[in-house]
Amino acid sequence: MARVLVDTSAIYALLDRSDARHRAARAALKRLQKAAAEPILTNFIVAECHALLMVRLGAEIARKWLLGNVWPVERVTVEDEQSAREIIREYVDKTFRIPTPRASQSSSA
Repeated sequence: MARVLVDTSAIYALLDRSDARHRAARAALKRLQKAAAEPILTNFIVAECHALLMVRLGAEIARKWLLGNVWPVERVTVEDEQSAREIIREYVDKTFRIPTPRASQSSSA
């Protein structure tokens, strides 16, 4: 089964019906389901999502999302963070985001 990393903006768009990307996010999720692809998150994305939802949609929605999440969570390790720092240090002419753990090394929440 394919695994697809879902980012904070997609989760927010799924939950906020007034978001300009709500319909597109729902359509994307339906395509994932149709393809039998498994959405995954990282522990960083979970924390970021909870904070964003609290600020924009309120504590109750943020709490319900956090406690009701059923998607697997990939844990970003110290080694992942160290690798990201080395890549950023080495390639000063590029812009990178901290990488997420490889799906093959994951453990579900």
